[in-house]
Amino acid sequence: MPVSAKNGRTLVPEMMDDAVLKTNLLDEIIKGRDNIARVLDALNRLYRTEAVAYRRPGPKREYIVSSVILSDGEGMESTTVGLRDESGWICAVDMYHEPHKAARLLSEQLKTVLHGTSRRSANDH
Repeated sequence: MPVSAKNGRTLVPEMMDDAVLKTNLLDEIIKGRDNIARVLDALNRLYRTEAVAYRRPGPKREYIVSSVILSDGEGMESTTVGLRDESGWICAVDMYHEPHKAARLLSEQLKTVLHGTSRRSANDH
């Protein structure tokens, strides 16, 4: 699937270098466009399928709601909000996955992938 069809991944080219990501899947805030892209890439590898159900760009916020099927067949919804500063660049991304049970399982998988691909945390450079 091309990058333009992915959930939060479409926001990466519009992110400031020092953008931040808050998600209910990780305990820490992820800082920096490259680190955010690494987390979003890892998430996309964990999704079996993803379909954008709703998208609304705007001058201050961009909303993306996606239906996701995980590798085990579990379905969930992902809501992503890209927040823009006065320059128009995305300075923060909030990403929320639900229902809670599926999000908890996805969180564990994501942490395994992130820590398995690097000995450093997603915030290390």
